[in-house]
Amino acid sequence: MEMKQIPGEEMNPEAVDAFANKGYPIPGQSWTQDVEERRPFEGKPDFVDMQAALEYTALELLEPENFKPIVLAIGDGVPIMDLALQMGYVGFREGKWNPDLM
Repeated sequence: MEMKQIPGEEMNPEAVDAFANKGYPIPGQSWTQDVEERRPFEGKPDFVDMQAALEYTALELLEPENFKPIVLAIGDGVPIMDLALQMGYVGFREGKWNPDLM
């Protein structure tokens, strides 16, 4: 199938190559991967209930190996919102929750 070009617009082969060969996954590619090779966030999340996810997060924050670095970061001036966003993203990446709970 040949693409129709708009008169006066020419495709820059370098620009097409730059966008086409970025190494990003093809939309829907994860649906064709082997189940054993899927990333944690591509499966069913551990939490689908906000309250359960919140309780899990609170308990994780109170663990000594997590609590101390967080308090030190806050003391160094890291905004709490930045820490919260990072924790939400890490939980998503690890398959703890889906973007709806973030």
